[in-house]
Amino acid sequence: TLLPISFSLYFTSIKYANVDGIPLFPPVTPDSGMVHESELEKSPAAVGDSLPEESQNAVASHTDDSPDPSALQISLIFIALALSIFLIGLDGTIVGTAIPSITQEFKQLNDVGWYGSAYLVTTCGMQLFYGRLYTIFPVKICFLSSIFIFEIGSLVCAVAPNSAAFIIGRAIAGLGSGGVISGVFM
Repeated sequence: TLLPISFSLYFTSIKYANVDGIPLFPPVTPDSGMVHESELEKSPAAVGDSLPEESQNAVASHTDDSPDPSALQISLIFIALALSIFLIGLDGTIVGTAIPSITQEFKQLNDVGWYGSAYLVTTCGMQLFYGRLYTIFPVKICFLSSIFIFEIGSLVCAVAPNSAAFIIGRAIAGLGSGGVISGVFM
């Protein structure tokens, strides 16, 4: 019987269970990422030997000689990431309280719905894209680039002479915030 490695101990007692002749678990194929029970009894090194050669080379070539960060550095990193996600969330919601002032300034009542929507739509639309970028490029470069794009969008909003420019600035800020949100959780 093939069982997932992570579930092997948990499901040992119920792996043969069924309801009215229907198995509780779908059939397992050899290529579905499952491991045969006999593999579980091997040592971790022996299980690793059954990996494809390119996977073994990738694991073997990944050595990290850099020292571990200190408790102070970890605390500062955590605070910076927490502030980043707080500011992104704040920017997404603070426009709701500023809409009366913005509408009075630009005198464009028809554009009110776009002030928040432009930001949220671009934020949601870019999260998957940034997730892929974070796997291709270094995390630090992607994260700082997304903060830069977010700040450019905020600057456009700050100097916007009309409602259309403000909406474009909100959309640009949303492009950056999608990357910040993805980066914080990396």
